Formats: sequence, structure tokens, C-alpha cells
Amino acid sequence: MPKSSNSKRHRILGMAAALAVAVVVILVIAIVVVIVRRPADVTPGAQVPVTTTPPLTRPGQKPRPAFQSADCPDVQALIIPGTWESSRTDDPLNPTEFPRSLLLNVSRPISEKFDKARLQTWTVPYTAQFHNPFANDNQMSYNDSRKEGTDRAVRQLSEMYDRCPLTSYVIIGFSQGAVIAGDIANQIGNGEGPVDQDLVLGVTLIADGRRQDGVGQSPGPNPPGQGAEVTLGDLGVLDSFGLKMTGPRARRVR
Repeated sequence: MPKSSNSKRHRILGMAAALAVAVVVILVIAIVVVIVRRPADVTPGAQVPVTTTPPLTRPGQKPRPAFQSADCPDVQALIIPGTWESSRTDDPLNPTEFPRSLLLNVSRPISEKFDKARLQTWTVPYTAQFHNPFANDNQMSYNDSRKEGTDRAVRQLSEMYDRCPLTSYVIIGFSQGAVIAGDIANQIGNGEGPVDQDLVLGVTLIADGRRQDGVGQSPGPNPPGQGAEVTLGDLGVLDSFGLKMTGPRARRVR
């Protein structure tokens, strides 16, 4: 009987994960379709008449040009995989080292649907590991892994923003990658991130370790509960094991 119960639970979890991935794919496709179908007055890379009004620049933003290089994508989907689903040596434009990575079920369908000039999927290559402090597993600690993933993602956003200042972004993360994606999105929302707020079309987090019940927008189902980093945020003893639990994300009142 317990075996049957476990099997049923695994089936339910599998169905929930599949549903979450399907929702993400639909959301990303919808976002990109809206951008692609948006009327454009200027062909990318073409010279702009002097009468053209440049895009609005808000306080704190760097001035934006009226056009950008033709090899810049309209949208970049930044994909941040979860624990044990990424490697620092993987190809960000065509990741192959972890063929069962959950977010490949998102990045591959949208890559196949859109031309690379419209959408570029960029999967963050980082050492996505979680060291067990009580085992000799030769894994990178969660703290170091999260920092490496964050640094790599921020660097990519910064480089794309500098080279292609009119490109928009969709940020997607799963598990440990959801923590990274959510932290970066939080910085951007507070005006402290690598790109301007209005360039981010959407952020999707699956199994976010810093999830707070009732915070954010969920397409459903929306079960109660919160992420482990929120639940264990007060246990400072974990810091010495390389497992710093950072608690809920800070939201600055503006």
C-alpha cells in the first residue's frame, strides 16, 4: 500500500511539473508574439530620420538610441536552470550536457518557434550544485553555486544591454535558478539591476526557494506555502555549512 501511495504521489508531482512548464511556454510565446507583432516604424539597423522621436528615457536610465544593430534580438529569454541541471562549460545557446533539464522543455519549443533575430534563448552556464555538508561529495556549496550563477546571469544581461540597448527580456528560473532569477528581478524592480525595468517583459519562477505565500502573480494552481530560504531564514547555523538561507526578498518602498 505505501508503495502504491508513493507511486501516486510521484505521478501527481510529475503532472504538476509538466503543467508548470506548459504554462511557462505558453506565457513566453504570448509575450514574444506581442513584441513581434508590434508595429515597427524603423527596420533594425536602418538609418533613422532626424525627425524620429527617440525612445523615452526615464530618470536613472542611460540614454537609448533610436535603433540598434541588426544582429540584436528583439527579445532575449534568459534561462536559469536548477540544481544539477547546468554546468559552467555548457553552451548557453545550445545546452546539451543535461538533456533532462526541466527548462529545456521551455527553451527548446520557443527557440524552434521564433527566428533568432526575434528571440534568443540564453541558458546560464554555471556550476549548479548543492553540497551536502555531511558527505564527501565534492560538490560546490549552495552559497558559491548561487553566487556563480548570479554573477554569470548579471554579466550576460549587462553585456546584452550594452550591445543591444533596445532588446527586451524574459527571465525564467527553476529551483536554485528560480532563486537567482527572482533575486535579479527584485534588483531590477528596485532600480538597481543590470537592465532597466521597462525592458523586462516578464519573470517566471518555478519552485522558488524564496517564494512567499500570496506575493507575486501566479497563473495557478497556487498552493499555500513558502520557499525553504524563507522558512529557514532565521537559522544562522546553516551559514557555516555553506547553506545561507537569505529569507524573503526586500521590497523597497518607492
